[in-house]
Amino acid sequence: MTADLHTIAVRMHNYYRRLVATGWAKDKKIGYAPTAKNMLELKYVDCTPADTLAAETKTKVTGCPSTAPQASTGHSLNYYYVNRYDIPREQLLHEAITKWANQVAEIGVGKDNIFDPNGGVTNYANMVHDQVTKIACAVEVCTRSGNSAVACQYNA
Repeated sequence: MTADLHTIAVRMHNYYRRLVATGWAKDKKIGYAPTAKNMLELKYVDCTPADTLAAETKTKVTGCPSTAPQASTGHSLNYYYVNRYDIPREQLLHEAITKWANQVAEIGVGKDNIFDPNGGVTNYANMVHDQVTKIACAVEVCTRSGNSAVACQYNA
């Protein structure tokens, strides 16, 4: 990913995490999602040979699979797939992160803020998990198939 895409990924994730931390994230069930007391700022993974998460994330979107791939061991993954290829990669990344973050506004988590794997807010939960400190994202535009894919992996 380019430096611009790294910046978009980190800034957008941290923006939505700040909304949750301060109690301003809209929640369909209760108005605003509960605040987070220990929300950490995300950083992009180190792109060094020792940290392979960025390279692993890139392989997740190669060929634009229509179904979400499995997360790398010890990580969580958000995946976004669209039947379009004619939009900039920056816009695709923006759309994906916005869609994931909006799960809380569209479905809600409620006042107890207990994660339910069948609750429809898994992508949101991955984004705002309080133990996550690093992310790696990848964006792929597959002009031959007319599709595009975005994946972000989190270190928790």
